[in-house]
Amino acid sequence: DWFIEQNKKKEVHTGKLAVLLGNNGHCIDNYYELLNMLSRFRGQITVNCMLQYPQVDARVLSDLKNKGKTIFGKDSFFCDMEMLETEAYYVYMSKFDIYICGTAEQSGLGAANTSIKLGKKVYLKGKNLHWMRSRGFLVFDLNDIENGSKDDFFTPLTDEQKKFNFDKQYAGLDEVKNRWIQYLQEIANQ
Repeated sequence: DWFIEQNKKKEVHTGKLAVLLGNNGHCIDNYYELLNMLSRFRGQITVNCMLQYPQVDARVLSDLKNKGKTIFGKDSFFCDMEMLETEAYYVYMSKFDIYICGTAEQSGLGAANTSIKLGKKVYLKGKNLHWMRSRGFLVFDLNDIENGSKDDFFTPLTDEQKKFNFDKQYAGLDEVKNRWIQYLQEIANQ
């Protein structure tokens, strides 16, 4: 399985930590807040903003790009606007070390789940944080970035933590599969 292989890869950083802000153009207001929060890591991280959908007003996009490039520099801030097919999306998501979704409402759970499958560190807040924690995942509170140490932010998940989150993703699938098989057999026998 591709996700298992990605989890086995050892993270070796010779450059900057790659941070992905998600989940889409609807979250653009949160991106400004996150850029300010992450500014203390200037020179040590790259930041990409997910803007694949919906189309963002040109002026708003220009303002975001200017803000990001002013804080992080033109070679460390990017707006990602290309819609990707599934396989390309997984490759894209695998390139980041940390996924952050700064909206308090439900948004970005697909990207968060994909990041978890890939063994990445995930920071959330609000309903997203509560939902993922209620499902038992090891995810981090967005407030920890402001209140925690730099080392906390830069420390990747351990192999054990990655395995825990990965296994959580698939826990119970056999039971669900068996229920569907039983249900389909009952229908076939009617």
